[in-house]
Amino acid sequence: HALGGIGEKYYTNSLEAFEENYKKGIRLFEIDLILTSDNVLVANHGWKNSKLNSLLQIERSDEEDEIPMSHEEFMSCRIYGKYTPLDIEGLADILNKYKDVYMVLDVKTGDHDVGHHMDVYREVVRQLRDLSPEGMDRLIPQLYAISMFDELMESYPWKSMVYTWYLYDDSDMEFDEDEELNLSEERGIKVMTMSRKRQNPEVLKKINDRDMVAYVFTVNDPEMAEQMRKDGVTGFYTDFGTEK
Repeated sequence: HALGGIGEKYYTNSLEAFEENYKKGIRLFEIDLILTSDNVLVANHGWKNSKLNSLLQIERSDEEDEIPMSHEEFMSCRIYGKYTPLDIEGLADILNKYKDVYMVLDVKTGDHDVGHHMDVYREVVRQLRDLSPEGMDRLIPQLYAISMFDELMESYPWKSMVYTWYLYDDSDMEFDEDEELNLSEERGIKVMTMSRKRQNPEVLKKINDRDMVAYVFTVNDPEMAEQMRKDGVTGFYTDFGTEK
């Protein structure tokens, strides 16, 4: 999750977090990608001051809240004063150096507009394809609505993707589990990702009965993870669960 925790910090999306968790044996990472004010992709969860000021050890004014930083501004900071931020070139370097790494992409837009999410995915293809042609096939985009599928496949012939249900948790978007599973099955999507509050034995049975798998976010408690496994969860997004 966000390239994994490092020290006691999480959501860093930093180079050091990746390197530390790679050494622990992790090969499947989730990374947050967002556009700067000058349209460069960087690894960051969002532009809200409430998180950004602490993360980057800066003080942005109220007027700047949720306003994207420039690429230069973001990359000149140190995360929590010591960790290295990543941009699209940094992600390409990782993919080119570590040939066994896969990245689940969580693109950020500041709203729930799936059209805006597609705009970011098109930028991922445009900005990364030449930097890491082989690495593109080890990226796993997340669908935020099944309606994105055709456009996403038009943007690039992705080898795999995940359907994440989290936008439905805090929006007015209509959601019918059975219908979404039917549509996913028709498109060959095998992995459903959901929040802890959405997962339950009933929905997990529906997923497993269709020869699909469920991933749950974010789980850092090994006992909770073990119970969820017994209930039918296949895997987890985690910050600190790697050692166990």
